[in-house]
Amino acid sequence: MPRPGAASRLSDGGRCGTLGHVPPARAVLLTGTVGVGKTTTLDHLGALWRGLGVPHALVDLDALRRTWPPPTRDPFQVGLALANLASLRANDTERASRQVGLAGVVEDVAERARLQAAVGVPMIVVRLSASRGEVRRRLLRRHRDPDEQESLRWYLRRAVELDAVLDRAGAHDLVVDVDDLSPRQVAQRVLDLVGERC
Repeated sequence: MPRPGAASRLSDGGRCGTLGHVPPARAVLLTGTVGVGKTTTLDHLGALWRGLGVPHALVDLDALRRTWPPPTRDPFQVGLALANLASLRANDTERASRQVGLAGVVEDVAERARLQAAVGVPMIVVRLSASRGEVRRRLLRRHRDPDEQESLRWYLRRAVELDAVLDRAGAHDLVVDVDDLSPRQVAQRVLDLVGERC
């Protein structure tokens, strides 16, 4: 792993996604249904970027809207997340040279456009996809506490519903099937795919 500051000395040469290449400023949004591994993959994507010396910022969109109760007109608090994302980007004085990794759900092309405007750089949307059985296994592991059974039932219903929403929307550019892959492998696959689009 390069030491801090090494990224500023990288040249423009090299293949996309390799040490020595400085990709253009852009965002990579990891989207997908609940339980598919968006946030975990985001963390591994950041580790891969660090290994390549690529300046970046990581944002879990869910963390930008964690208030309660949500407004009736915006139950998933998309507006709050976008406003907070725009503020975060405005406060990042080095944002012109950064890759931005995002994890969150984008349910239609209009929402994608709003997210693109908030992040302020070109954006590639990568949908993480898993079989229904794999999503169920992941959610069962995540909510195995007896006190979380009500939440588990909600997430199991929401996973099916959201998959159908994403199928209809077609708001993504690329798809990565995460079945049988570790989070690190998923992140590497994402990097390989988006690297081809430098």
